[in-house]
Amino acid sequence: MRAIVAVLICVSVSSCSLARPINIDHSALPEAKNWYRQGDLDSAESVLLQLQRKQQGSAESDFLLANIYFRQQRLAAAKKQYERVLAQQSNHQRAWHNLALTQLRLTTDTLMRARVALMQLPEADQQLLQVLLKLQRIPSQTKSQAPITEHQSDYAF
Repeated sequence: MRAIVAVLICVSVSSCSLARPINIDHSALPEAKNWYRQGDLDSAESVLLQLQRKQQGSAESDFLLANIYFRQQRLAAAKKQYERVLAQQSNHQRAWHNLALTQLRLTTDTLMRARVALMQLPEADQQLLQVLLKLQRIPSQTKSQAPITEHQSDYAF
């Protein structure tokens, strides 16, 4: 019995000593933000995905990744990332706002695809589509209804 306990203690001590320290890359998020500001969304995305793979992401890095997906019209991925932000930080107002924009775009896209597949939408769906399209043409949103970024006021486009 003592031999088993001794072996277990040895194994647990040696496995602890084999654990590698976590190296947090503090330069990755500023680097991703720089790429984002320069318009190199692919490089910014790559850096942010590396942070996620290393489990070093944050609400801030996930929010930036969601904005990249939104700008690239990868709406399902953007929705998932905004929800990820909100799971970490439920009071993130910009994430809530951008998630609403993303869902608006997804709903509009769904109705547009249905219109093509069906050749004509039922009247109620056609009216809904017209309202959604009109909503997205509000003059203050003429900058392609981009999501809110960290450098904008809470509801500016």
